[in-house]
Amino acid sequence: MKRLVPSLLAPMLMLLSMTSCSEHARKRMHADWTKDPKDLYEYGCYLIAKRPRNFYKDGEEGLQYIEMAANMGYREAMRKMGGIHAMGADVKNLTIAVNWYIRAAEVGERNAMIELENAYRYGQLGLQVDTVKADYWHRRFVEQGIKDEDQRLAPWVAKAEQGDLKSMVSIHPPPGSM
Repeated sequence: MKRLVPSLLAPMLMLLSMTSCSEHARKRMHADWTKDPKDLYEYGCYLIAKRPRNFYKDGEEGLQYIEMAANMGYREAMRKMGGIHAMGADVKNLTIAVNWYIRAAEVGERNAMIELENAYRYGQLGLQVDTVKADYWHRRFVEQGIKDEDQRLAPWVAKAEQGDLKSMVSIHPPPGSM
């Protein structure tokens, strides 16, 4: 009988173990195996939201997974870290929350931009009211929305420029059709 190549053995064992275990264990193995920031983030959220019986233990572990994803540059995880720390009452947690929101907003996370705008406009998260910074984050939010809309419409614009009538109507519907 031929011996299995060691490089094939690990994935086979992983697949075998994933078919015979709980949803929790499958999610954990998948997140740990892929090291994909989205998978790490989703598993961390799962630990915090779906497993209330060991809330403190699972909450701390979930926070670690979300932080790993945030440190890898996953925008939603950065915003979530800001939100988690914003729930803390002490100044240290609020400072950490603001820093996470800024990191998320700088990479284009629109909800973090809204949080920062509100924090500066109304003096939330331990910040002083600063309408200049609030207006800055509002402008960034609007510009990001325009950029997102442009990216969403790009395939139809290209077809419309080539003369495709359906694409032209999708981009500019006739008056009274809406």
